[in-house]
Amino acid sequence: MRKVTDEEFNKAWGNQEYQKIINKASYLYRIPTLELQSCKMMGLWKALGEYNRKSKFSTFLFNQ
Repeated sequence: MRKVTDEEFNKAWGNQEYQKIINKASYLYRIPTLELQSCKMMGLWKALGEYNRKSKFSTFLFNQ
């Protein structure tokens, strides 16, 4: 896994397309709000680190 910078993460976290994908996850109503926010951030961070640039990032994120 490659190192993800804070700047890269913050830019991705602010991306509305990525937020829509993250919010589609099926756990949305099963995890308390604060815990859910943390899970979303960790999922995005992990996806950024594992992304291999062979596809669109949004497609890669959706499949995580």
